[in-house]
Amino acid sequence: MKSKGNDVQPNLKPVGALERRAEQLFFSGYLSEAGIAQSQIPEREPGRLDIRARMGRLKLFENNPEQAILHLTGALNNGLRTQFLWDALANAYLVFKIHDQAVSSTGVINAACTSPCPRRTG
Repeated sequence: MKSKGNDVQPNLKPVGALERRAEQLFFSGYLSEAGIAQSQIPEREPGRLDIRARMGRLKLFENNPEQAILHLTGALNNGLRTQFLWDALANAYLVFKIHDQAVSSTGVINAACTSPCPRRTG
């Protein structure tokens, strides 16, 4: 029996199903699983800038602002201009700055407290 040219391989889900599954996992709080499902889409449709922006959002929720910024600016540099993208990028830079300041101030506090730091009372 001859195979038709439009047959779908059994282990590949249609892109629409992958998108729905990734969103469902994301909103259910399964970020790692959502990332796996989401990462399969660009392999099948590399021009989808909205998918790159969603990966940025996912990285932001995984508390990885550096990766979020990479994905989001990649989508921006390739032409995506949506309110979602601008909001996510602003949040990623804010989280990155807060994270960077927290790491810097922790280093200063740790360096200043070579002996046990006094505890607050009252």
